[in-house]
Amino acid sequence: MSIAHAGLGRRPSRMVSAGACLMLVSLAAFPSSMARAEAKAALGGQWMLSGSPEPGVGHLMMNYTLHGRDQGQWGRSLDLAQVRGLRPDAFRARGPVAFDIVRDAGTFICTGTMNGTSGKGAFTLRADAEFARTLERRGVGRPNEDQQARLALSDAGYALLDALEHEGYPVPRVATMVELGEHGVDAPFVTGLASAGFRLGSLDRLRETRDHGLTAEYVQELRRQGLTHLTFEQFMQARDHGVTAEFLQELRKAGYANLSYSELLEARDHGVSEDFIVALSEAGFVRLPLEAVVRARDHGLDARLARRARRELGLKATIDDAIEWRDRGGR
Repeated sequence: MSIAHAGLGRRPSRMVSAGACLMLVSLAAFPSSMARAEAKAALGGQWMLSGSPEPGVGHLMMNYTLHGRDQGQWGRSLDLAQVRGLRPDAFRARGPVAFDIVRDAGTFICTGTMNGTSGKGAFTLRADAEFARTLERRGVGRPNEDQQARLALSDAGYALLDALEHEGYPVPRVATMVELGEHGVDAPFVTGLASAGFRLGSLDRLRETRDHGLTAEYVQELRRQGLTHLTFEQFMQARDHGVTAEFLQELRKAGYANLSYSELLEARDHGVSEDFIVALSEAGFVRLPLEAVVRARDHGLDARLARRARRELGLKATIDDAIEWRDRGGR
């Protein structure tokens, strides 16, 4: 699920959210205007809430300001079941809404309207003073107003600190904790990597791993496909090259079940796919070594050209003959 965020102070960041949570949308009457007026906050702005094809999930966008200055936009997918007072028919109802998003760093107080499919309105952040004091006691340092708002937006709080401590990472300073949260590092990500056998030690490396999209789920998927002995660096490289469980399944279905790690990377980098292998086979070029499939791909053979080469060169033509034919301008 995608996240778009231009950080407070116009600081861009990359966030990858997996399993993030969405606030409760309540279609009950608004709290009293006096109670809402008490929610004074430096951070506020506009929210937009829409449904998702995934059941029980919504997508939230926040255009937010700090002391009246525009800071950018925050977006994430969130679990509707974790919103207090949620009505099951929230996205089918029309009328006023009032809901709170409770974070360790503070509470987003939101009011607005739903129109039957989505909603929009205004919000403010009521910062939690005890959160700032607790971070200071735990060695993180006391966040300033800007940093606490950003920690609330990314939901970086006690669970993240506990997970880092449990898995042997150093205590982050405030700025680093903000950065981790904005890059999508959360407690499940930290503990998931550890359960997969990877305790990275360095907070910078942890953030970089999140930025590359390497998760415990990805590691487990590749291990289920037989890649059980890869190092952390190899898993990272495989992720960067786009090697997925689906890709491995395609190759296995096409008859390439026991490729080495380097062969998998080569096949992925050169655009070899099940469809391409099947096309060569249907043209009469069957049971080819992977190296020959890669060369055919690199030289521009496709399904049509492979069939044309077979017709022009005859049944005894090899894949090398077809590649040479293509190189001479065959089309």
